[in-house]
Amino acid sequence: MLRSMDFFSLLCCRKLSDGKEPGARKSSSWRVFSLKELHSATNNFNYDNKLGEGGFGSVYWGQLWDGSQIAVKRLKVWSNKAEMQFAVEVEVLGRVRHKNLLSLRGYCAEGQERLIVYDYMPNLSLQSHLHGHHSAEYLLDWDRRMSIAIGSAEGIAYLHHHATPHVIHRDIKASNVLLDSDFQARVADFDSQSSSPKVSPMLQLE
Repeated sequence: MLRSMDFFSLLCCRKLSDGKEPGARKSSSWRVFSLKELHSATNNFNYDNKLGEGGFGSVYWGQLWDGSQIAVKRLKVWSNKAEMQFAVEVEVLGRVRHKNLLSLRGYCAEGQERLIVYDYMPNLSLQSHLHGHHSAEYLLDWDRRMSIAIGSAEGIAYLHHHATPHVIHRDIKASNVLLDSDFQARVADFDSQSSSPKVSPMLQLE
């Protein structure tokens, strides 16, 4: 079994899928972040920046030097197995690129810290608008709902049929459909095999 840092070295050199299917992104924009950079972006992982917390660790809102917003998952790593799960999650997210999937921005692995950086989804999840604290605002008209349904289906179709190797979602539900600033669907919380880690950083927001 590869050690995690050997794995990351391979990952950095690995060429992503060329993504010829509709909606696929042809180029990768993820990178390695320094721990100092993420401390600065999240105001030293300030409690006020915390978006959610679970058994995997905590998720924080952050803002990079260029003004772009990110969600940072700060993982709890107790064992070699957890370390490998982190590596698998980064590999899977780095390999699949589609306009309707939650995008990886990068990762950080310094000392005992393991962090995964995603695009921040300002409109949270479909669940929060259908049944959560945004439901009373009635922001989802029927045109928007149709667009979200189609976008979600296209993202899932990419995972199931076009990703190499195929990725089966296994847990499709409204809380796993995140919404960007334009209410475009971004499917999250998918894995590469039944034992791989979940990857939805904003599930705890509802």
